[in-house]
Amino acid sequence: MEVATIGYFDGVHIGHQKLINKVIETAKLNNETSAVLTFDMSTFSFKVTKEITNEFEKEAIFKEMGIDKVYKLNLSELKDETPEEFLNNIKKRTSTLVVGDDFRFGKDRVGDVDFINANQDKNFKVIICEDVYDGENKISSTYIRNLIKNGELKKANSLMYKNYSLSGEVITGFQRGRTIGYNTANMKIPKNKILPKEGVYLTRVKVANFDGYGMTMIGLARGFNKEVTCETNIFNFNKFIYGENLTIEFIDYLRENIKINSLEELKVLLDKDKKNCMKILENALQNK
Repeated sequence: MEVATIGYFDGVHIGHQKLINKVIETAKLNNETSAVLTFDMSTFSFKVTKEITNEFEKEAIFKEMGIDKVYKLNLSELKDETPEEFLNNIKKRTSTLVVGDDFRFGKDRVGDVDFINANQDKNFKVIICEDVYDGENKISSTYIRNLIKNGELKKANSLMYKNYSLSGEVITGFQRGRTIGYNTANMKIPKNKILPKEGVYLTRVKVANFDGYGMTMIGLARGFNKEVTCETNIFNFNKFIYGENLTIEFIDYLRENIKINSLEELKVLLDKDKKNCMKILENALQNK
């Protein structure tokens, strides 16, 4: 049998981590298998809020945390189940279910932790974990999304297992930066991921076996184009990477996008941005 938790776990924030760590701890104590039951996004029949972490990222995190098995449930098959049907199916595979105190399930989400509590028996137990708060704010995926949309990446990252990131193919851009000494890698922006507030960020960059830092502009390059772009100047890097997969982790917000009237003006601004990035990295190194 398995000790399991169930949910969508977008962002795998510290509230989610509390549940997952309890699953692992209980499974080891009972000499059982630890499991996460999550949902197969392809089975969602309605529009889903854009994700902080996609399915592959979440599964990698679950495994890294120490979860033995990850199951993807078909939501279309589950959405019309009564609470009784839902819980009976869970009981077939699970000896202990770990959930948050606001867990809801079954058709119209009428099942709750009181229902699960009342249906415990000698072969099935429930562990209910209290919510985690950031001051007065309950930590939730919605809370994390709002932080990201507001450009509060440093705060958002502190509440998640891994830094917020974007991954995509490097595509041809406008190639303005190379004329002033700032080559940029332009990413094909993934459609399913939530995007941060438009602006310039210090980022960690992974591409073609390179792992380093850079500065990323996301949004409209005001004065140059009208399309949202994601352009990264990678520090100490000058290789041909068109077609490669690029991953950028957003570390800190630098500034908003502003209208630039010339390439000379842009160079002065980018010089200042890079100095600010170096200062942040130096401070982080000193505080380790």
